[in-house]
Amino acid sequence: MPNAQLFPVHATLILRGPCPSKKNLYRRSKDGRMFLDAEVKARLDSLTVQARAQWGGRAPVEHPDMDITFYLTSGRPDRDNRLSAILDCLQDAGVLANDNVARCNGCILIKPAVIVSERKERVEIEVTA
Repeated sequence: MPNAQLFPVHATLILRGPCPSKKNLYRRSKDGRMFLDAEVKARLDSLTVQARAQWGGRAPVEHPDMDITFYLTSGRPDRDNRLSAILDCLQDAGVLANDNVARCNGCILIKPAVIVSERKERVEIEVTA
């Protein structure tokens, strides 16, 4: 499905700070509901705010191609759960119309992770639509 944009979009988003592995960090409350603790939620919110600011008020895109590079402090984390968190942040920020297959079925290339110091942890995302 083609995008509804009049002009092609190419943007690079640099989201600074750690990207939590959202799926692994859900906790169960006493009443059985699942939730993210305040620290994880704050980290995700920070990434969302950065993406929204860098997107600059453009309309959300459908079926973009994305190149994603995780800059992590160690080689232990898995990238697939972090990808899920990033897609949710991009949807909440208005970059993606939705992160489901019906609206986000472009090519997603996860580039090799780069090990960095704690202060340089980030995610770089190239969006082309």
